[in-house]
Amino acid sequence: MRDGIHLYTDVYRPDVKGEQFPALLAYTYWHKDNNEALEWLAAPQAYLGAPFWDSSLEAGDFNYTVPRGFAHVIPDPIGIGNSEGHGTKTWFNPEDIYDMMDWIAAQPWCSGNVGMTGPSAYFIMQIHVANVKPPHLMALRCDECDCGTLRGCRAGHSEVAGSIS
Repeated sequence: MRDGIHLYTDVYRPDVKGEQFPALLAYTYWHKDNNEALEWLAAPQAYLGAPFWDSSLEAGDFNYTVPRGFAHVIPDPIGIGNSEGHGTKTWFNPEDIYDMMDWIAAQPWCSGNVGMTGPSAYFIMQIHVANVKPPHLMALRCDECDCGTLRGCRAGHSEVAGSIS
């Protein structure tokens, strides 16, 4: 991050040497380690009614995205999990998300194209970062959000929705 803080991040990507892939970023304050619950399930749980409901499906199913040629990146924001910091900044800080996208795009396994995914709080993060127009942001997958959360946020940036492949 531009302020020197280190964010702990899980990166799931195809196991192919020397190739680059578009990345999907799932960024919110839910602890990234919850997503490992997907590995314990015999089959994906039904959304919301799942007995394992702990945000694990909200960040997206990396068992679905990775075999289809995407890197799937799930960080813990500042002050969450093992990430540094004490939550002195809002979790909706678009600068941190922008910096995370820059980091992702600079990795040798990334094609430079980054999309964001997820409902609810993940959706809110997408809308906030879209306003600062990160150069590597190619697509948003926004769904399931209480529109009241958009107060004070300009949501008129549909031009960032596109293809990241």
